[in-house]
Amino acid sequence: MKRLRRSVVVSLLLLSVASPARAQEAVEIEASVGLHGYVMPYTSATVSVRITADVLFVGNLQVSTGGVSLFTPIEVPAGSTKVYSLDVPAISNGRASVRLFYSGEDKAVVSESLTALFPEGDPLIGLVGADGIDGALTRLESVPFGRTPKTLRLQLQELDDDIAPLSYLVVGPGGLDDASTDHIAAVSDWVMGGGRLIGESADVS
Repeated sequence: MKRLRRSVVVSLLLLSVASPARAQEAVEIEASVGLHGYVMPYTSATVSVRITADVLFVGNLQVSTGGVSLFTPIEVPAGSTKVYSLDVPAISNGRASVRLFYSGEDKAVVSESLTALFPEGDPLIGLVGADGIDGALTRLESVPFGRTPKTLRLQLQELDDDIAPLSYLVVGPGGLDDASTDHIAAVSDWVMGGGRLIGESADVS
């Protein structure tokens, strides 16, 4: 009987040691911030976290930056993926961390670090619509940048509030034809705030 008890105790100890490793294998996260990593300095930013779980995961998501931590409860069914978004204060130091916790536990199961990018004076140009985009780009030749512009190829679903870091948005013919009302409104607000929209058929009125 004593030998049986000892073997049971040893088995439980082995399970408790192995469980964190199994948890890391069972849960994966992919975090992103802003528009392809670009955010505006001194303004809030949206952190999106894609969580994939092999087993049911119930716990909390933590996003920390600049000494401020935000939490939100999460539940990801077994064999599924869910995306959570949190609006965080300005990422002044360009860094943020993402952690997952099981409910009632204070040790992170998995964590990931994020590095935000700032335009830093370089013109950031968003490109929407692959067909005919080169012709629209030639219209930028006379713009006195003085610095080398950076370009980002964007999907329609990315035309939301995160486009604030852009200096220019170049739209190919028909590039906004399938854009939603919300996307058009976001682009219109961006233009009203000083953004420059370039494209023969671009109309956000």
